[in-house]
Amino acid sequence: MSFKTNFVFLVVIILIVLFYFNMNNYDIVAKKNETCDCDKLEDCYFNNIISMDKLTNPKIFVHMDEWSGISGLTQLCVESLMKYCYQKYDIILYTNEDIAKMIDDEEDELCNIKNIDLLGGQDLKQWEEYCKFKIIHKYGGVVMKPHFLFSECPNYEEFCPERLKICRVNNEGVSVSNKLIIPSLCYMIAGPKGDETTRIYLDYLRKKCQHNYTSDIKHFNKNFEKLHYLDSFSEEKIGVVDFNHDLIYLENILSSGNISFASNNYCLFVNIDLLSKKRHQGWILNMSKEQILETNTLLSNYAKL
Repeated sequence: MSFKTNFVFLVVIILIVLFYFNMNNYDIVAKKNETCDCDKLEDCYFNNIISMDKLTNPKIFVHMDEWSGISGLTQLCVESLMKYCYQKYDIILYTNEDIAKMIDDEEDELCNIKNIDLLGGQDLKQWEEYCKFKIIHKYGGVVMKPHFLFSECPNYEEFCPERLKICRVNNEGVSVSNKLIIPSLCYMIAGPKGDETTRIYLDYLRKKCQHNYTSDIKHFNKNFEKLHYLDSFSEEKIGVVDFNHDLIYLENILSSGNISFASNNYCLFVNIDLLSKKRHQGWILNMSKEQILETNTLLSNYAKL
C-alpha cells in the first residue's frame, strides 16, 4: 500500500472509533427523561421519567387527575410551581394509576390495588392519603395537590423539614369542625425519608383503609385531634391568611379586591375541590389558563407577580 492509502485507511479507522464511542455517550433516539427538565407539563409526569434514581434534588410530588381532566386553573397552579421551583427541586406529577410502580412494594396490598376506579367517596380519599404518606416515607420531600399558586420558590427549610409537616387550611367546606383553620393531610405534607412520625400515621391510615373507619368513629376523632400537635406550614406563607392574619376565602380570591400578603409569602392556597361544588364560583373551572389570566381577579393578579 502507498503512504496515501495507509493514511486514508487510518483516518477511516479513527472515524469509526470516534463514532462508536459517541454512540455510547449519546442517544440519538428519543427516549424518556432521566430527569425532569420541566419545559412542558407532560415532561414531569412519573411515567415519562425513566428512573427515580436519577433524580438527585429534593422531590415535590403533585397528585394529579388524569391529563384529560385538568382545568386551566390546575394548569396555572402546576406551571407556577414548575416556573419557580424546577431548579432547586425535582418535580414529579403522578396519578392514582402510578402508585404501584412508584412505591414498588409487592407486599403492600393497598398500593397494588388493580381496580382503583371501584373506590369512591371516603374510601378513595383515605386510600389517596395513605399513598401520599407512603410516598413521603419512601422518598422524602413534599406531596401536594395542585391547589397552590406559587409566586416564589420555598427554601429547603420549608420543603425539606427534619420531621413530618402538614398543612393547616381555611375550614371553608373542608370539615364539620367549628374551628376556622384546621389541620389537613389532604393538601400538602412534607417530611424526610423514613421518618418515624410518618410511619406512625402510615400505620394508622392503613388501618383506616383496611377496616373502613370513617370520620365519625371515635378512633378517627382522637387521631384527628393529634394532628394539631404536628408541625405545619405557616398559614401566612402558603396564603391561607393575609398579612393581618385574616382568613382568605374563595370569594376574596375571585374578587377584584386587593389583599396584603406577608413578606415571606410564597404561594396562594386555592381550594379547587370546593370550587367544583360552588355553583356561583365554579365558573372559573371552565376557563382556560389564558382566560383566567385575563380576568380582573386577585387570582389573576397574583399569578402575574
